[in-house]
Amino acid sequence: MLAEAQAAEARGDKSQAISLLKRAAELYRDGQNHQRALKMLRHIRRLEGIEELEVLEGGNAPGPQGRRRRVIEERGPQAADPSLDAWCSFCCRPKAEAGPLVSGPTGSFICASCLGAAQGFLGGLPLPRARSPELLPHQQTAAERLSRGRLGLLLGPAGSGKSTVLAALAGATCLEVEALLTAVPEAPKVVLAVRADPPAPPLVFKGQPVWDTATLVAACGAVLPEAVLARVDAVAVLPAFDEPALTALAARLGVTEGAEALVALALKAAAPARELCALVARLGP
Repeated sequence: MLAEAQAAEARGDKSQAISLLKRAAELYRDGQNHQRALKMLRHIRRLEGIEELEVLEGGNAPGPQGRRRRVIEERGPQAADPSLDAWCSFCCRPKAEAGPLVSGPTGSFICASCLGAAQGFLGGLPLPRARSPELLPHQQTAAERLSRGRLGLLLGPAGSGKSTVLAALAGATCLEVEALLTAVPEAPKVVLAVRADPPAPPLVFKGQPVWDTATLVAACGAVLPEAVLARVDAVAVLPAFDEPALTALAARLGVTEGAEALVALALKAAAPARELCALVARLGP
């Protein structure tokens, strides 16, 4: 509704924009979100040519007794309420894809990507975009599988690359679960990562592994209740890093000559992939 109101205002149809904003204010009021309702009314007044919004305080009794006028101050941008299922007003992407949003005083939102582009248009330097980590093929497969679900589960032993995969899931609320989870975060897309030995899939259907709830409970029931695991609609499993996977990781890190010795040393650690990254960093320039 807010997007339609913005479009109407952009094409000069103020009456349509005002009508939509009034409806939005009513919905916010009915939802007890009075602050947002007031923002809608302030924007309506601006469209009507009234720069300030005055409200009466002190009760509903007629007459001036106990009532005074208060002018609502202008407010600048602020971090959007994370519980709002909002969309960026500029690129029209939902928060699940665009990431955290900044809200304006008139009910508009902007994401970091559009904010960086806007800064470039205004003569400043565009904000650098966060780079997604480079994934190995099996990690990329896991990320793609998890991106399709609303509640995802990522399983793998220590050092298997769970944190790397989670960092690549843009727009998802990711949580590495180490103790018993009592509540799933309220978000459009959630991925839970659990340190566990990868269970074998009890079924391979059309070439795709399938894990039933009982298998997931056996693998990570100590930290995730069965009621949560029954809601999982995307499962990805990361195996422990073996020699071929470590060799591929070494190549990604720019080490090819002599990589065998580094891989052999990393395999002695509890978290071989993490150890290999540390070894390469210690090599220096």
